[in-house]
Amino acid sequence: MKLLIVDDQPGVLEGLANGIDWKREGISEVLTAQNAEQARLEFAKGAPDIMLCDIEMPVENGLQLFCWVKEKQYETCCIFLTSHAEFDYAKEAIHLGAFDYVLQPAPYQEVAEVVRKAEQFLLSKRERQRVYHVGEQLLEDKIHVASSVQRDILSGLGNSRFAETMSSLGALPVRGKPCFLAMVQILRYHSLTEKGEQEIMAVEMSKLANQAFPDNSCYVVVSAMGENLFAFILQKKENAEIEKERVRGRITEFLSQCEQTFQCSMAAYVEGPLLLREMAGGWKSLLKRKDENVGLKEGVYFPQKSEPAFQGHHYHTAGIAHWGRLLEEGYGPAMEEEACRILDDMAQKGHLTSKTLSYFYQDFLHMLHGIMGKEGVGSLFAADSEQELYQNGAKSIDHMKALIHHAACRFQSGSAETDQKEAVFQVIQYINEHLEEDLKRDDLAACVHLNPDYMARIFKREIGVTVKEYIIQRKMREAQGLLKTTSLPVSFIAAKLGYSNFSYFSQTYKKTMGITPQEERSRAGEGE
Repeated sequence: MKLLIVDDQPGVLEGLANGIDWKREGISEVLTAQNAEQARLEFAKGAPDIMLCDIEMPVENGLQLFCWVKEKQYETCCIFLTSHAEFDYAKEAIHLGAFDYVLQPAPYQEVAEVVRKAEQFLLSKRERQRVYHVGEQLLEDKIHVASSVQRDILSGLGNSRFAETMSSLGALPVRGKPCFLAMVQILRYHSLTEKGEQEIMAVEMSKLANQAFPDNSCYVVVSAMGENLFAFILQKKENAEIEKERVRGRITEFLSQCEQTFQCSMAAYVEGPLLLREMAGGWKSLLKRKDENVGLKEGVYFPQKSEPAFQGHHYHTAGIAHWGRLLEEGYGPAMEEEACRILDDMAQKGHLTSKTLSYFYQDFLHMLHGIMGKEGVGSLFAADSEQELYQNGAKSIDHMKALIHHAACRFQSGSAETDQKEAVFQVIQYINEHLEEDLKRDDLAACVHLNPDYMARIFKREIGVTVKEYIIQRKMREAQGLLKTTSLPVSFIAAKLGYSNFSYFSQTYKKTMGITPQEERSRAGEGE
């Protein structure tokens, strides 16, 4: 343990530092300071475990120094030295959270005894913290296993033995009792900072789900089921059907918390009540309903007694031949604006379904075939990322808009590779200058006057990683520098780099750098 002694009297300071066999008392390093300013410099090098501090000092007294220590969130255990005349100061120190005080003059043996008690207190506190973290890790391991078992159940590959074991541990619903099955879909991300690893997000969603459903019969486990797709099962404690409106309200609350944490918009699709053996079929039904939400509308959706078929609208894309002429004449942006306006209008009027979007997609490709001639549409989708645009155009309104934009850029006059490189350079410069902000893709695209999807594609092509991956790497490198060169609390560093969720920041740091922020700081301390 490290001990810092602060006293403005050189004789007292020398006596306390050398008059006690500190190594025998378990103190490996003894530091001294004659005033608060010198003490701060010692803290900057590395916070001591225990501070033995005089209260009455010139310029800045010990109580003021202790308040500074608390403001900086150092976990230093403070013992004050005080005379009888300053006893009221000692009472104030205890009120502020000091460990103890010693009335001066006092024999060295008494001082050593109080320091020994502080050591024992710190060791006990750290052991409790260690046990707490071990418990958290065990809980997280249980969640990961339960998540995997739940994923198998929904995929129709469930192992009954594993499911029963996890049920007995309170990590999965009990068989034979009705449950609700919820699918959560991330529709759009609003922030490039927060978009993260699916499994990490599932763990964070599990914590939020258990806050939203505190009376559930077991721990609510959220499973990552695919790109931007998650699932969880709810089971009420009482053996009765859960009220749908109550579930709707709780899931709405859960989505609100998730959207705030992950900076995105979401939709949830719910089936039930179902028994566990019916979950695989329920999941297939939810996948179909999710695929119908091509307009990417937010909300919580329960099945209707009779799902109304799309009626009353004869699909027709007016002016599509005109779009071809616009492209041939180099007016790609004009075509894009008109096509996207029609899509938005269809979505707003409720005319955009998987069927009508498929018609729109086919008509658009037919138009492209007509103007590409012998060159063929294939030349427009040569790269892997471009192939994805071609294949996924009918999946959602956003996918279709990305496909339209790609075609518009291909036919835009004056577009050059040098312009794209310059745009990527400007995006990188913007990122580096705004690391402390919650960076959003739309803001990055706006700074170079490009469509967000197009900006993201040329960035990946030029740099080799996605915009999201680049931002995370830069933020984590910046965090690494702050952890190694400052004593700022880890939570402050996380907030400084735009992470409102400390746990999510720690997991992202470990995923990127291979160690936790706490381990990084410990290594930096060892290297001093």
